[in-house]
Amino acid sequence: MHNLRPSSEAPNPEAENRMLRQQLAHLTAEVKHNDETRARSQQRELSLLAAESLPQLLELLTDGMQKSFRLPCVSLVLQDPDHEIRHLLLNTGVTPEGLHNIFFVDHLESFNPVYASLSRPWLGPLLGDEHNRLFPGCRQVRSLALLPLIREIEGVSIEITGQPEAMSFDTAGYL
Repeated sequence: MHNLRPSSEAPNPEAENRMLRQQLAHLTAEVKHNDETRARSQQRELSLLAAESLPQLLELLTDGMQKSFRLPCVSLVLQDPDHEIRHLLLNTGVTPEGLHNIFFVDHLESFNPVYASLSRPWLGPLLGDEHNRLFPGCRQVRSLALLPLIREIEGVSIEITGQPEAMSFDTAGYL
C-alpha cells in the first residue's frame, strides 16, 4: 500500500502508540465507570422492589439514592392530593413531617408552579431562594437536576438531586 503522506508528515509510531494507549486507558476507565453505575442502578432497583414498608421505600428513594450515587443532597416532592400516602404513613407510626427531604403537597404547582408542567428532566444552576428550600440543611448545592416521575400523563412527584459544582448538571451530558 502506498503512503499518501509527504515524507515530512511520516507518522511517528511511538507517538501514535502513546496516543492509542491513552485512548484505550480513557475508554477502559469509562467502561469501568459505566459498569459501576449500572451495578449501582441495578442494586437500587432491587432494593426498591424489596422495600418492606412505605417509610422504607421513601427512605430508599431519598437517602438510598444519595448514598448509592454519592450525591450531597436528594429531595422528593410527592403529590398527595387526597392525603392517602400521608395516612398510610401515619398508620405505620411514622409522621410525614418526620421524613427529612420529603415534601408532601396536595398539588405540585402549590410547591412550585414550574414543577406541575415538567415532562422531562430539568438540569441547571441552583436559583437561590426558589431552590434553596428543596435542600434544608444542605447549603453546598450549586446545581441541580429535577427528575419528574410521571404517571400516565400527569406528574406525580419530582426527585431532586443537588451537586456542589456549579455545572455538574448540564443539558449536554447528564441525561
